[in-house]
Amino acid sequence: MLDPPLEELGEHLLKTMVLLVQGFPNQISALRFEWAWQHPSRSRRLSSRVTPKTSKEKSLNFHVRVVAEMLLAPPWDPPIHMPIVYGPVRSIKIASKANDSPEQEILICSICFSDIDITDESVKCISHKCSAASHMTCLANHFLVKDPERLLPVNGSCPVCDLDILPIKMNQHEEYQYLNLISNIIKNGNNKGDRTGTGTKSIFGAQMRFSLRNNDQQMQMSLRKKKVRIWDGNSSREFLDSMGFTNREEGDLGPVYGFQWRHYGAEYNNMHTDYQGKGVDQLSHVIKTIKENPNDRRILMCAWNPKDIPLMALPPCHCLAQFYVANGELSCQLYQRSADMGLGVPFNIASYSLLTIMLAHVTNLKPGEFIHTLGDAHVYNNHIDALEEQLKREPRPFPTMKLKRNVECIESFTFDDFELIGYNPHPKIVMKMAV
Repeated sequence: MLDPPLEELGEHLLKTMVLLVQGFPNQISALRFEWAWQHPSRSRRLSSRVTPKTSKEKSLNFHVRVVAEMLLAPPWDPPIHMPIVYGPVRSIKIASKANDSPEQEILICSICFSDIDITDESVKCISHKCSAASHMTCLANHFLVKDPERLLPVNGSCPVCDLDILPIKMNQHEEYQYLNLISNIIKNGNNKGDRTGTGTKSIFGAQMRFSLRNNDQQMQMSLRKKKVRIWDGNSSREFLDSMGFTNREEGDLGPVYGFQWRHYGAEYNNMHTDYQGKGVDQLSHVIKTIKENPNDRRILMCAWNPKDIPLMALPPCHCLAQFYVANGELSCQLYQRSADMGLGVPFNIASYSLLTIMLAHVTNLKPGEFIHTLGDAHVYNNHIDALEEQLKREPRPFPTMKLKRNVECIESFTFDDFELIGYNPHPKIVMKMAV
């Protein structure tokens, strides 16, 4: 962010200029970007793209041109969904404009209280209960009031509802999408009852996006053998009995996710029955369609089967996945009807990201994005203290997943095929699962 004084600055007069380039995974990447911006002729990524500054070209125009070129060049080119936002550059002497446009609804900046023009870059509060809006430049300066020594704001709160927004951090590390959502739910969520009797703070409708581009290229029993016990709470003898499945063997969840993915529509007996060739194999159909018709808009996998729901220990929370192929990349969007922000959502993000990486590998594509769309996004009341502790922690760099061998068939993957690189978690925070 540049905030020069109100006197003449060489060849141009500036009132305020704000340039925010967001999305860096760490500070080293941000510093590399800054160095390349300042020395485009010496950068191997830019030297062939950016022509030298001409004698008649203003310095400001040149540097803006360099940024524009940088955002079109790897590794800085942003995902399609990421907007490039910059504040208006205006001379102190602003010419008056004729108001010949039709009358429109006026949006007022919550900070400077002036109108927000339709052409202005503006931002709105992330809270669904707050109507605050402001100019991008006003919000940046608002955040800097509490820390005037900084050139860039590193955190801040909404000027109306006081919600912690963390705008720059949110974009520097993708985990801030998750942390900001938790903060919003705890502060502004609706108090609701739930199936478990625990009680929740809840909002309806949210979305997060995670890049998978830095990755190289019978389940319940297998998980237990590997000491992974995520399903134990919903497959225990006590839980099954409470749901009326008194004759079902402990550990038998019924026709849940894996059954619906591979045998949709088949008659369910128990977890030991051989269902080979029965029902619709949605996963195989997804792989076949990605390979043969990647532009198809019907590459879906659904776990929600109304006929089988009475037989399930727990109806599917993450119930619909859609896959999308573009530019040699495979992306996945998941719709999750019920999202336990403390315990469930982090695992769902990791598991569907891994699934996307695996599917990209067997279809000769690169992993693109994982988009997570949430219906009832909630924080259990007995998780609030633990999650408030998590909100105080600085996210560490995401690990990368490396596939150690070439796998051609989705069924051929084993635990030993995966290598998690750079996993450096904080100490665990204990939260009790609501069942």
